[in-house]
Amino acid sequence: NTEVIINENEENINYNKMLLKERIQDFKNKIEKILTKAMKDAEELEDQRAKAFIFLNYSLLYEWLSKEYQDSKCKALEDKDCLSTAEEFTNKGLSLFPRFEEELYLKYQLSSQLAEIFKAQAKKIKAQDKIKAQAKIECAISAYENAVKAIELLRKDLVAIDTEFQFSFREEIKPIYENLVQLYLETARNESNNKEDYENRLNKARQVIEKLQIAEINNFFQENCLVSKPKSIEEIDSASNVIFIYPIVLEKSLNIIVS
Repeated sequence: NTEVIINENEENINYNKMLLKERIQDFKNKIEKILTKAMKDAEELEDQRAKAFIFLNYSLLYEWLSKEYQDSKCKALEDKDCLSTAEEFTNKGLSLFPRFEEELYLKYQLSSQLAEIFKAQAKKIKAQDKIKAQAKIECAISAYENAVKAIELLRKDLVAIDTEFQFSFREEIKPIYENLVQLYLETARNESNNKEDYENRLNKARQVIEKLQIAEINNFFQENCLVSKPKSIEEIDSASNVIFIYPIVLEKSLNIIVS
């Protein structure tokens, strides 16, 4: 009886996996059909912005597929090229606007998406190759930095943006800043034996959090009511032995920088 129950359970599991695979494939086919039609229209209209947005959605689709394949824990669903495909689509979107100042609203979304892909790739290969995983994290940091740079440039024209395009800081912007800070802090720990690199990462983390705070205030008032004039801690009081304590509160952690 036990053997029969086990066989039945295995059959049910295999059947559920088959259904899951069919549902994922069906969803993928439907979305790709919509995006293919949209791309055809965008090309006929020679609309670069629309093409970039479609590439972004292709990238989001394949990133989602990668997560689904991984979460399902089903070998039949494994697709090692999903993240690479997502990366390729993202880069296609970015390549449409070679000048950094072009289409900043799209550029920050594409750059942050690229960073997410690099993070996922690093997580996937970390156990097998820590060096390559760390290289992917550095790529993610660079992509997040580009996203923040685009947001900072876009923020200067915040007042001119229609209300329907106003930033949703809680859902869109804040996570980009915080994810960059988190990577700075994580890599700083890895550089603990190199004092210069260690301090450089911590300073960058502090600067990004300060940018986020200013951006949140300006976004709240919908005008540039705060203009920052950065000054190093050493310049504030280099002659005394004052200790500066700087808390960095992230979604899942509290970090303290002491100088």
